[in-house]
Amino acid sequence: DENNNNNNDDEDEELPIILLKCAKGGTHLGIEWQSPSNNKVYDTSDLSHITPDSYGQMWYLMIDMIHSLQTDREDEEIVIEGIVWFQGWNDAFNDEMRDDYYTNLSDFVQDLMDEFGLSVP
Repeated sequence: DENNNNNNDDEDEELPIILLKCAKGGTHLGIEWQSPSNNKVYDTSDLSHITPDSYGQMWYLMIDMIHSLQTDREDEEIVIEGIVWFQGWNDAFNDEMRDDYYTNLSDFVQDLMDEFGLSVP
């Protein structure tokens, strides 16, 4: 129109935006956030709070949160449009985890895309 508004009646419907926060301080991508395709075990002798059950703990919590949202809103189409990732500080203090960070993050993203059928550039 003359005011340069490109309103399309089909696009006027406002869809809800849902932000899911799944976070825990002091965690590691290489341990608590470890995704299923990564089965590396790190030397955690200097991390007394880490047990064999710690591996993947936060990954599965996040996946369960997303699946629960999809179940709770099964009458609505849930579209995952993006992921914000602020993590990595703790991996920097372990030479092996720091060196593996790129691979661990790549595995994490690929496993997330596979889990939910996503195609993210």
